[in-house]
Amino acid sequence: MFCVVFWLLEPRTPRWMVSCRVCMEALMSCPDLVETLLRHLDHVSSVALSRTCSAARTAQRAAIRANPSLLAAAARNADRALTKTALMGWFALTSCEADALPRAMYARTRPGGGFYYLYRDDAFDGATAVVAARGGTWAERLDRRRSWAKKIELKRPWASGGLGQGMKRVRVAG
Repeated sequence: MFCVVFWLLEPRTPRWMVSCRVCMEALMSCPDLVETLLRHLDHVSSVALSRTCSAARTAQRAAIRANPSLLAAAARNADRALTKTALMGWFALTSCEADALPRAMYARTRPGGGFYYLYRDDAFDGATAVVAARGGTWAERLDRRRSWAKKIELKRPWASGGLGQGMKRVRVAG
């Protein structure tokens, strides 16, 4: 377990890269261990773990496909409620699916006003039911979203610094 933690903290250390990758692949080859590990991580740590190596990502997706309640367990382990954007990203929900879940609405205090939604435990169970009803298409939806986001990024030249590069923001008194 120390090897996994060290890999997450120091991913660029050359002498540990090979041994940690082998250690990570050995740990992630056991489905029971992966499921136990995912039950005790929050959603942010789970994403960080999946980015360490392809074996971790593959093992996580297989465990979640076999047991969608791991998504709700990770969301419950977060130290605060999830926003609508975070919930849609973690469970790969559409906006309509997220709107159908129980939520709390809060007013924004910034000058633009408006409101935002926070989702808690009962919403996580509903989201897990939606994911389970889809029949294991959670990973495919994540892949489609990732490819869609890359296409949008290519269409927006200002996001990559191509348009307006080198321009400074000017504050206008009003």
